Amino acid sequence: MKLGDIDGTVDAVEARRPAAPGRAVNYAAVDVIDPHGVTTTLANIRALPEIAAHIHVGAAGRYYVYNVAGFRGVHGFRPVNGAPVHAFPRSPAWICLGIAIVNLLWIGWRANGGGGLSLFSLAPFLLACLLYAALRRAASDAAARVSNDARPVVIPGQPAPDSRPPDGNGTVVN
Repeated sequence: MKLGDIDGTVDAVEARRPAAPGRAVNYAAVDVIDPHGVTTTLANIRALPEIAAHIHVGAAGRYYVYNVAGFRGVHGFRPVNGAPVHAFPRSPAWICLGIAIVNLLWIGWRANGGGGLSLFSLAPFLLACLLYAALRRAASDAAARVSNDARPVVIPGQPAPDSRPPDGNGTVVN
């Protein structure tokens, strides 16, 4: 499970399919320029509609990213001035839960005369349960990360929040 964030401005966006109302958007690549001028490319990511609305050329702020069990995307956005937006996808966790239930039924059938149990019968069930737990934990950690982040957003071409001119005439008094 890996959660991170990137401060910067979106420089280029390449969507795999056009955005449709109420549907997640899959991106082939999103280039973000950080405050030091370094471009970071987020490849093969997904964003729910609430977040995808903030992924366009020129959008500036802090993008919260995740990489959990092969699922990658952007789960949050904090603009330079404004409230953060958070939306972590729940469908991968529900898919894993469905796989675990189907495998549990399969194990029950195998145990009741369908050929006996083996390690290969239990492995998919255990893997689906572990993935479900990892995705649920990532969702709660991601929500806490976005809501508890009080750091100022630093954007290229704008002064850093701590570099404001001093009050008064600029002289320092000891």
